Amino acid sequence: MFNVRRVVCGFCCCLSVFTMMANAADVDVLAEKLVQLSTFSGDFRQTLIDDQGEVLQESTGVFFLERPGYFHWETVAPFPQLLVSDLTSIWLYDPDLEQVTVRPYDESVSQTPALLLSGDVSKMSASYEVVQTTDNQFSLTPKSQQELFTQLMVEFAEGQLVSMSLQDSLGQTTTFTFLNGIYNQPIPSELFQFIPPEGTDVIVGG
Repeated sequence: MFNVRRVVCGFCCCLSVFTMMANAADVDVLAEKLVQLSTFSGDFRQTLIDDQGEVLQESTGVFFLERPGYFHWETVAPFPQLLVSDLTSIWLYDPDLEQVTVRPYDESVSQTPALLLSGDVSKMSASYEVVQTTDNQFSLTPKSQQELFTQLMVEFAEGQLVSMSLQDSLGQTTTFTFLNGIYNQPIPSELFQFIPPEGTDVIVGG
């Protein structure tokens, strides 16, 4: 029994090393694709599906991303909402409630695809296990148990990013489909700044 355990342990160690080598290569491939996007803007469609395949919510909007951490993520319908990063703070503004929540910018936070896309891809391997599932699709599994999702799928078509899907612990999947993408074109800096409108309640988060 002892010898069998040693064989099994040895096989598992070899498999782990092989997996780490494969993941390292896959991280490099994904990083190479993402690093080519110095800026990225366009329209998005967001769809939330439960574990039975039923659509729970759909929304649409526009986005502007610029490395190393600037983003303007604006939901237009069905309810307006704005998420902005100026590399110092992250602002979440709800115009219907006349309320904005501001918190310090943190590269390790990944509640939105904007943070992954606009962040430092060289640090990706520290946060995710990356596996290239097809020529154009990658699976990212967070190493931290505190993330808001259990798996992230990133898909490209003809070298362009077309969608991201996040699955949570309840089996729900949120898919972001990117449309009318514009790549590596200058973006006005004022889009990454936020000044609360007069009368807005400002909530400071940690």
